Amino acid sequence: MESTNMTIATRNSHKGRIPELDIIKFFGILLVVFGHVTRMYTPVGLITPLESSSVLAITTSIIYSFHMPLFVFVSGMTFGVTCKKKSYQDFTSFASNKAKRLMIPYFVFALFWVLPFMVGFGFRPFLPYLTKGLLLSLDSRHLWYVWMLFNVFLLFWGLRFLFEKLHIPDWAILLVSASLFLLRTKYSVCPYFEINNALTYQFWFTIGYFAIQYKSTFRTCLPIIVAMGLVGNYCVGGVKPFTH
Repeated sequence: MESTNMTIATRNSHKGRIPELDIIKFFGILLVVFGHVTRMYTPVGLITPLESSSVLAITTSIIYSFHMPLFVFVSGMTFGVTCKKKSYQDFTSFASNKAKRLMIPYFVFALFWVLPFMVGFGFRPFLPYLTKGLLLSLDSRHLWYVWMLFNVFLLFWGLRFLFEKLHIPDWAILLVSASLFLLRTKYSVCPYFEINNALTYQFWFTIGYFAIQYKSTFRTCLPIIVAMGLVGNYCVGGVKPFTH
C-alpha cells in the first residue's frame, strides 16, 4: 500500500499537477453550468421565462456572487505555478502567447457562434452588435470573461515587472490591486474591452497568485482576505450577481 501511494505521488509530481487546483476547477465549472441554467429562470435571462422561480433566482444570486471571483482566483494560482517554472521577461512574447491562447479563440467563437446566434434569433441587429457588442466587447455574452482575463494577465505582468525594476516588494501588487478594486466599485474607468471588469477582478487574480507564492502565510489569512473582499464588494456597490 505504501509503495502504491508513493507511486501515485511520484506520478502527480511528475505531471506537476496540484490536486487542490483540480478540485477547485471541478466545482467552479459545475457552479458555472448550474448558475447559467438557473439564471434562465430569472428576469435577467436572455429569454424571459413563462414562469419565474424565486428559489432559482436566489440560488443564481448566491452562485453569481462568488463563482467568477473563484475562477479568476484559480487563474492567478495557475499563473503562480507557471511563474515558478519559467520566467516571463519579454512582454512582447508574453502578450503574444496570451493573445494566441485567449484572443484568437475569442474572435473565432464571437464571429462564428455568438454573432450568428444573437442576430439569427433576432436578439440583436447585425452591425451594431458586431461593432459595439463584440469588437468593443460591450455585450459579448459569456465571452466577456476571455477579454477580461487577457487584460488581467497584461496588467499583472506589467505591475510585477515594474515593481521588480523599482525593487519594490512584489506583495505590494496586492495593495495596488485592492486599490483598483475599490476604485472600480465607485467609478467606471472604461466600459470598452472589459477594462472595468479587469480592474475589478485583478484583485482576485492577485490573491490567487500570492496564495501559491506564499503558501504558508496565505494559508492562515486567505479566508479573511476573501471574506473581506466579498463583503466589501457589496458594501461599496461593486459587481452585482447578475452582471454577467
